[in-house]
This record gives sequence, structure tokens and C-alpha cells, in this order.
Amino acid sequence: MLPLITLLLAACSGDTPDTSAPATATIVTVGVYGQEEDGSYVELGVDDLVFEIGLACQAWTRTAAGHDDAGGLDAVESAHDHHNAADETAYDGESVTWTEYGPEHTLSDIASTCAAGADGVTKQVNSTAYYEDKPGVYLRIKDVEER
Repeated sequence: MLPLITLLLAACSGDTPDTSAPATATIVTVGVYGQEEDGSYVELGVDDLVFEIGLACQAWTRTAAGHDDAGGLDAVESAHDHHNAADETAYDGESVTWTEYGPEHTLSDIASTCAAGADGVTKQVNSTAYYEDKPGVYLRIKDVEER
């Protein structure tokens, strides 16, 4: 019995958690832009992409126009939601990088696709240049915040 008591006392003595610095999260906001005829960029009026760095499989939703079954998604004739997810997010002080999955038609499908880690596309965006994500759609860092 004595060795057990000694072990417990040794484990408890002086081991207090460090509460001097609260945990912080880096939040990177990426704006979504279109390009005008004169070459200037304007926000498209859709929700920004907001990434918490290091958080796995962060999903977002966009409204998509009807489409055929190209790209592996079932055909849908009318406007509907597309879901995407980002994993392996990183921020190096200048640019944000993530692996993007999707689109899928349901949140449960995009969660499964992201968790499987199959067919992702790596994207990297900074605050000084516009990254062409799709024809006519550009991304750029708008804000970085420590919370």
C-alpha cells in the first residue's frame, strides 16, 4: 500500500496546469471576388470562407444553379445547395493553404468525403494576389484574427 500512496503523491505534487496563456485560434477570412471589365475586382456578395486553422473538415454551403450529372454529382434542374469542406488548413503568416473537397449535395456526404481524404484539391491564397478558384471567381485573404 505504501508504494501506491507515494506514487499518487508524486504525481500530484507541484503539477498544476499553466493557465497564464489562454489557448488561441487563428481565424482566416477569405473573400470571394469577380473581375470587372476594367480589371478591377469586386466582392461577389456571397459569404466569405472562414477557416479556423487546424480544425478538421470545415464545411460550407453555396447555392448552385441547376446542372447535368457531370463531375460525379446527380443532375439537378433547379437552384440547390452545394457543400464543400476544407481540411489540413495552415497559415504561415502570409498565405492560407487548405485541401478542399466537394462539392456534394448533402452535408453528410461532404463530411464523409472529407473524412476519407479522397480527391481533394490543395489551394493557397494570400492577401496580395487574387487566386482564380473557378472561371470568373477569385479568392483573396481579407482578414486574419487571433481569438
